[in-house]
Amino acid sequence: MLKIGIDARILAGPLAGIGRYADQLVQHLLSYDARFFLYAHRPLHAERWITEPVTLRCACLRGRMAKAIWGQSWLPLQVRRDKVDVFWGPAHRLPPLLPDRMGKVVTIHDLVWKAAPDTMPRLNQLQERALMPPALQRADRV
Repeated sequence: MLKIGIDARILAGPLAGIGRYADQLVQHLLSYDARFFLYAHRPLHAERWITEPVTLRCACLRGRMAKAIWGQSWLPLQVRRDKVDVFWGPAHRLPPLLPDRMGKVVTIHDLVWKAAPDTMPRLNQLQERALMPPALQRADRV
């Protein structure tokens, strides 16, 4: 059975924008014959559909720095342990160190950080500038 890993950190807060998109798409994906692994740095806000065939891997961390470190270190290690076949980053990011043999998909919603950087918080702008280009290079599909 196909194993699909999903970066679910966007589902760990109140659902708006990209979180609503990811929530709806995950619900739709559950109709496929696959095993799903959701990875989050803290408990999910939208846990109503966390049942078989879904496994939630939660690090239960708090804080922005912990979330960033989790996404770059713990997340790829857990994905490797679960032997995921395809990994999806629904919010502009793919963790480094994913196995080459694993399919990698990233969703890019916009390029605000590039087109209108003054409309977003400075820290978010820096994160997008640092993490989106490498995600695009690692992705097999965008």
